[in-house]
Amino acid sequence: MSLELIEKPLKTAGTKKLKPLSLIFIFELISISTNIKELREKRRLEEIRYREEQEKRWQLKQLQEKELEKLKQLETEALDWQKSSIIMNYLNELEKQLPTYSNNPEQLKQILEWIDWAKGKAEWLNPLIAKRDPILGKRYS
Repeated sequence: MSLELIEKPLKTAGTKKLKPLSLIFIFELISISTNIKELREKRRLEEIRYREEQEKRWQLKQLQEKELEKLKQLETEALDWQKSSIIMNYLNELEKQLPTYSNNPEQLKQILEWIDWAKGKAEWLNPLIAKRDPILGKRYS
């Protein structure tokens, strides 16, 4: 609205003329109303942006949690594989020592049974083999 309109009295729908002060007041009301609308729109858009950023942060956090869980599972499997490998290496070395027990058949039988049992546990522990144990069940699917 220009100030030229404000300086001259205007006719309303009827026959009354508006005085310049009334026009200034109306102009100010319109200006304030426009500013309020602009501020509300700005706040609305900021709120939308804020919610979108919050959603992105939440989604990122969910992805990070899943990734950390997968990493933890990987570490567990790698450590189980390592333990299984250590056990199998130990059992292989023990088998190399079996000829020293040849003069004691009962002790040799016990050691062979224990080696079979230990190999089963090592295969159960190893995620690459993932053998089902009759007592412990399945460790890895």
